[in-house]
Amino acid sequence: MGYIFSGYIYDSANNVTNDRIMSLQKEIYIDESEIRVFKRQSVKDISVIEKKVKAWIIEIKYNDSNLENISNKLISNGYKLNNNKVKMIISIGPFTAISHAKEESRKLNNILGIDNKISSFIF
Repeated sequence: MGYIFSGYIYDSANNVTNDRIMSLQKEIYIDESEIRVFKRQSVKDISVIEKKVKAWIIEIKYNDSNLENISNKLISNGYKLNNNKVKMIISIGPFTAISHAKEESRKLNNILGIDNKISSFIF
């Protein structure tokens, strides 16, 4: 394979006219019936009947007096925060495994003394 390919490059580099390149392109034949192995469907005909991805987040409720203290503890320990000011909840995550969310929840509670709960959602 390498010799044939290198020979083609050598010939085409030394060929002043592009006769050989044009003739090689004409010789290529593709049987489209062999290429089409998947049935094509319109996107309109495809429907999602079941939600499949479940994830978990850790929610920490706060009030105006403890927001700064909680935020500082979390940020200094490397957590990225999402703050819902309307519900007054800081969320951490999402986590794809419940075990990971539980582990982080225990760390927050036992090491940092921050009460929290784990919530799931499906998308």
